Amino acid sequence: MERKVDPTDKRATLLFLTEKGSARALEVEDERKEFFAAIFSKLSDEEKQVLSDIMDKLLSE
Repeated sequence: MERKVDPTDKRATLLFLTEKGSARALEVEDERKEFFAAIFSKLSDEEKQVLSDIMDKLLSE
């Protein structure tokens, strides 16, 4: 993690991922995509749609 003083507000510190951190973030994103693909591959298209509709309903209230 790299820290830099915010040029517009010297009281604040900005945080940035290093090259190594950015690479790891991409790996984690790929792992997450593979995990969800494996989980949802067990559902039919209709089941996925029903699940999506239920989640939309839960999140909208």
